[in-house]
Amino acid sequence: SGAFTIPGPEGPHKVEYYAIDLYGNREAVQSAVIWKDDSAPSTEAAAQEGGESPFEGTAPEEQPEGGPSSQAPAPTEPVSQTEAQTAAPTQVSFRVSLTQVELLENHGVGSDWELSFRLNGTGGEVQTASLPLLLYSGPAAELALTIMATERDDAQDDIGTGIISFTLPWTIGTYDLEVPVYEDNVQTGGRYALWHFTVEVEEGE
Repeated sequence: SGAFTIPGPEGPHKVEYYAIDLYGNREAVQSAVIWKDDSAPSTEAAAQEGGESPFEGTAPEEQPEGGPSSQAPAPTEPVSQTEAQTAAPTQVSFRVSLTQVELLENHGVGSDWELSFRLNGTGGEVQTASLPLLLYSGPAAELALTIMATERDDAQDDIGTGIISFTLPWTIGTYDLEVPVYEDNVQTGGRYALWHFTVEVEEGE
């Protein structure tokens, strides 16, 4: 995410790197071989037309006592560099499951219950004996999960509804939803029931 220093001696060093986008998608790890050179930079003057140097003069190179200069030879073979491979970022998959359903309270509403769900327009029935129930599998998206608890009456059904909205970016974890159901759908009455639903979001395979 910025400038960095390569530790260690001079010579070739292998560097591995990857990128993460705004949605948490990480690309495959890539690598490159970089030659580290700790020697100070030098500048050489080029002659202008006519063969004269643009500088007034250069001092002769000082030779160490005892003989000619003995500097280490420069490497003669070029250092090979691994070509960076461009890979498409891996798309993260998620699973949304209804893991637990519990009737917490029932104050005279009834016992003929029907549980159901709708997810972005499609849905089905919830059977507590078949939990956990997979509701969605795929990439993160804008989703609206509606869960309904209905107590069947001859005159009028008693219906309670709860909604969980999934917005980007998704967060892995557990979501709790409480759905009250009132007798004759009168919220000011004293007869009601309370359902508790647990929805889990986890990373898919």
